[in-house]
Amino acid sequence: MSGLKKQQNKEKFYKLYINTICGKKGNRKSQGEFVCPNGHKLNADYNASVNIAQRAI
Repeated sequence: MSGLKKQQNKEKFYKLYINTICGKKGNRKSQGEFVCPNGHKLNADYNASVNIAQRAI
């Protein structure tokens, strides 16, 4: 795909690690687990998909 430049936006990537419950930055502990500093545990893929969907609105 010549002519197209890959655009990297660290802010968009960073927002995938925001907890959809409390808004704090968390960590993806494993392939399927996302944990924030407040102790919320979510499915990592679910959390990322909600963050992506919220950006689309």
